[in-house]
Amino acid sequence: MSEKYVDVKDIKCFVKQVNDWNSALILLHKDARFDMDELDKRYGPMGWKDEYTEVAGNLYCTISVWDQDKKQWISKSDVGVESYIEKEKGQASDAFKRAGTKWNIGRFLYTAPDIWIKLDDDEVRINKGTKYSKTSFYVNQIVVKDEKIVRIMIDDDKGNTRFRWGYEGAMPQTTLPIEPTLEELKEVALEKVKNAQQPDSWKAIVTKGMAKYDLQTVKRLLASDRLKEE
Repeated sequence: MSEKYVDVKDIKCFVKQVNDWNSALILLHKDARFDMDELDKRYGPMGWKDEYTEVAGNLYCTISVWDQDKKQWISKSDVGVESYIEKEKGQASDAFKRAGTKWNIGRFLYTAPDIWIKLDDDEVRINKGTKYSKTSFYVNQIVVKDEKIVRIMIDDDKGNTRFRWGYEGAMPQTTLPIEPTLEELKEVALEKVKNAQQPDSWKAIVTKGMAKYDLQTVKRLLASDRLKEE
């Protein structure tokens, strides 16, 4: 399968944390517009629909696609949560994006490498002992092959490239952080568990047990097939 350049205008960067060494952990997420555009491209504006239902206080989104051969709607659903990335959009947006992922829209984002960007001292602010990034980051380019990211470039809000992965002449190792702490790795693992295409029962067990996991256990979890793209 040939390489494909992703339209990145609706792929966003979120600074999850800044560690003690002023390295920022960047997570990637898709805007709901990414799913809408992709559904329009694949099935046409009239070839899909979304519906919402509430079950036990949880909001579910169902995305249905018209199957011309079977002459019926084919549906896939998922539940929304209040995301720390886009709290203001709430469960409806999150449910829609998760249902879109069931249709293999943006699932390649789960194959992204760990993105750590070294910040200069003047890019960091401290509030009540917690470090935050003053700098915003944007996706410059994502290249996908076989539904996996093979190259990615991240720029800052001044247009400077701060992270390159998969390219010849990739960013030097000095841009990468010191080995992340156990707590930092746990946060990364919890985010990947939440988004993994695995049964909710498994997610609940792992999430509950995470507090007791040691460093090697967390590393094995991050490297396991359960958190890799299917």
